[in-house]
Amino acid sequence: MVPNIAKSGKSFRGAGKYYLHDKAASRDIPNELKPTSDERVAFMDTRNCVNDDPQRAIDEMWATAEAQTELKRAAGLPLGGRKCTDPVKTISLSWHPSEKPTPEQMIAAADSYLAKMGWSEHQAIYIGHNDTAHAHIHIILNRVHPETGRVLDDRKDYRRAQEWALEYEKEHGRIFCEKRLDYE
Repeated sequence: MVPNIAKSGKSFRGAGKYYLHDKAASRDIPNELKPTSDERVAFMDTRNCVNDDPQRAIDEMWATAEAQTELKRAAGLPLGGRKCTDPVKTISLSWHPSEKPTPEQMIAAADSYLAKMGWSEHQAIYIGHNDTAHAHIHIILNRVHPETGRVLDDRKDYRRAQEWALEYEKEHGRIFCEKRLDYE
């Protein structure tokens, strides 16, 4: 299992356009010429969103991030601190090419990952892709909590992700990355 955490970003719609559609041949292509097809998308699911439709869930996640101060106020929390300007966190979980998890197993792994990271209450969209030899799922995650407006704790997220990956591999009977054993 390889968890990959990208640098936090600003645009839920940009993340959605990338993960919910086929890749463009070049990054330099103008937006109006980028693919709108979605053949590489095998499945989608959402977490903690009112909407199951991914485009509406993206809008909902954006609205939640924009309402951070109001959410804090409603939750009775202090309004101090800086507003989150990079609410989009994207993660991919990739399996070894010899592993062939079902969509249900991939979704369960994503749920387990978010629980381990302490992010399971945050809004998320899961997108399974079929465009590579290895099975993988992408997670578009809202860093702003949908009820409290607090920003998730992503300190030491790489280390925690590697701990989760080792636990996952142990549970599934084969350790693909033995270097993780050095950190136990």
